[in-house]
Amino acid sequence: MNRTQAALVSRGVDTVRAQQLVADGWTVSKLRASTEADLTALGLGEVIISQIVKGARPAIPIPTLMQVLFANRFTCCVCRNSERGIILHHIIPWETSRDHSAPNLAVLCLEHHEKAHIRSTLSRNLDADALRSFKAEWEEVCRHSDLSAILQASRLDYDAWLYFNHLRLFELAKQLQLRFKEIDGFNGARRLRLIDAAGHILPRNSRISYMYDGAEGQTLYHYVRGVLEEVLKRIRVVNFSDLLDRSNVHALLAAGDFLLVQGAHTFKGLTDRKKGQGEAMQGSRRANNVELRYSFDRWEATSMSAWSTWLAGRQSVASLVQVKDIQREDGDAVIAATVIAISNGHHKLQHRNYSPRYGRYMFYNYDEDEADDDWGDLDG
Repeated sequence: MNRTQAALVSRGVDTVRAQQLVADGWTVSKLRASTEADLTALGLGEVIISQIVKGARPAIPIPTLMQVLFANRFTCCVCRNSERGIILHHIIPWETSRDHSAPNLAVLCLEHHEKAHIRSTLSRNLDADALRSFKAEWEEVCRHSDLSAILQASRLDYDAWLYFNHLRLFELAKQLQLRFKEIDGFNGARRLRLIDAAGHILPRNSRISYMYDGAEGQTLYHYVRGVLEEVLKRIRVVNFSDLLDRSNVHALLAAGDFLLVQGAHTFKGLTDRKKGQGEAMQGSRRANNVELRYSFDRWEATSMSAWSTWLAGRQSVASLVQVKDIQREDGDAVIAATVIAISNGHHKLQHRNYSPRYGRYMFYNYDEDEADDDWGDLDG
């Protein structure tokens, strides 16, 4: 979805018609300059014409539009058919509510949008209560789909995780009140005295090359991986891999959010230390005027190959991070984050192949000549 398509959808045009209008060279500015007869010939209804040309209803703010589409994966919350075109529907009509907020907007396909405007004595009506119920249920499914895909991808490769931020990971585990004794791998790690009775990692020999060095490294890895998986089951993680675009970042992210970002990363040392505890590194991922940045101690690598190869230079990996702050630098959006873990790249996660339609719409281009202020400072 580019900028013009978003501007059209925010004014009540469905995604299929918006895509066709853009393909035919139409912009909001051109539509506004056209006669009502010309707009009717394009197949636009009276309501849409009044909203585009006459400004009968203000456009839905673009950040709100993006948030709602994002939360619903660009899919009708009633039928959940990702192949259908969609439209944003006001649960309480705009004429009554004057409410463009996200809680009052439902994503519907054209069929269910039509049903929402009629009353039936033979089937369930899509009234406000029904729409709120469908929306809540579907958004809950969407919230869990990224997590399921992430866990499935990492389980296919047992040695997928290259690094764990043990301090932050176990802080999260404590906050989430994990029962460490019930985590797979607890007993083995306890027998080898790698963890204490409460399940916390005991100090490792700081003179070893990396934290998981030695014969007991795999036992420790098995346990910490189990801790991570239990933490992941209890938090909301968004696969932001193909959403790294400046406008998406400012509209969709906030401090505290957990993200998975897959793609080419650059790792560089922050100190002269090359071995042992305290080998400070910076990891970064840059795309579409967005840069993700975090620092970590490479000594906490999970294997020799992770320490010597995968966490150095430019590598294709996946970072699991928590957003600390989002700033602007020379027109770019910079996400400062705390890394939770780093894994081998999972290419199915990079483009959201597990979620049809979703990733196809979230990129916004800046080459449209729109005379609108709807985007505010999203595009810097």
